[in-house]
Amino acid sequence: MKKKARPAGVLKKDALIVAGRLFRQHGYDKTTFRMIADELDVTPSAIAYHFKSKSWIVHGLFIDRMNILREHVRRNLSDGFNYYLYNGIVEIYFYRDVMMNEHVWTMFNRKAHAEMWTGDWISIFEAAIREVTDNFKKDFTEEDIHAAAVMNIGARIAIFSELSKNNNMTVDKCCYYFMYLLGVLSRLDEATIQRNVERAFEFIDKHEYPKNPFV
Repeated sequence: MKKKARPAGVLKKDALIVAGRLFRQHGYDKTTFRMIADELDVTPSAIAYHFKSKSWIVHGLFIDRMNILREHVRRNLSDGFNYYLYNGIVEIYFYRDVMMNEHVWTMFNRKAHAEMWTGDWISIFEAAIREVTDNFKKDFTEEDIHAAAVMNIGARIAIFSELSKNNNMTVDKCCYYFMYLLGVLSRLDEATIQRNVERAFEFIDKHEYPKNPFV
């Protein structure tokens, strides 16, 4: 029987929705391209056209989640908006999502994923550092921005490692370090960093954010 044809953008979005549900139901390891394709009535090669591996499906799920959170923060953060505060709030929401649910954390915290995603995450951190340094009128070259993003990745890996072996390292403490790190790498002064970190956690305490559909 001929499989259904879908516009490329629609199929990619539908594949992420179905994959998220199947990962939740069956676990990452037991979910296959064939299972995702059968749910959508397409061929596995149609899924592979958009995602070369399951790692990239997981990555797509997390990018979608980041975009939902960005829109939520933009819509609700009005007074005293700045890009350091904005990026910090998005990250705290995101890492609370990821790290406070064992199912989601197991998918995120895999060595194979980290190795594949590194280049893409560097680009994401470059964009965040560029926003912050432009906003605060810091004189950064593109080389400076790239170096800061690479250092950001390295420091985060160390923080994740500390979380796995230190019972005193909480998720919120990790989030504090992540936001503090962004401020330091963007060459913000200590008072600006602390003021905005405090505001970020206050914002999150006051605003319920969209439920994560992949939990």
